[in-house]
Amino acid sequence: MKAFLLAILALLLSQSAFAQYHGHGGYYGHGGHGYYGPRVGFYFGAPYPWVPPPTYYYPPPVVYAPPVVTIREAPTVYIEQDQVAAPVVQSQQTFEPGYWYYCQERQGYYPTVKSCPSAWQKVAPSTNR
Repeated sequence: MKAFLLAILALLLSQSAFAQYHGHGGYYGHGGHGYYGPRVGFYFGAPYPWVPPPTYYYPPPVVYAPPVVTIREAPTVYIEQDQVAAPVVQSQQTFEPGYWYYCQERQGYYPTVKSCPSAWQKVAPSTNR
């Protein structure tokens, strides 16, 4: 193991010395004179993983929320009306079953005519049609 490490160290030092001798310590030489061939180097570390190029997407569409609408109902309004009693029809006569009662002023029979200003006329029903 020691021999291997010494060999690598010697190779690195010789590469550095060779590059400085032929390249004059500059970038591929100085003043157009230098070494323009391939270079050999060593890399220590983990291999660089290949990463696919980024994928570009269109931005998401802009979505606007609908406006907030507040619905207010009108308050319920109650109108109090006067208490009016329905007219109570009270006949002064008691009607006997089996008869019709006619009002002369309104020219109609009970129950079509509800009240009569004068007295009701008792009429016997006829069976003639």
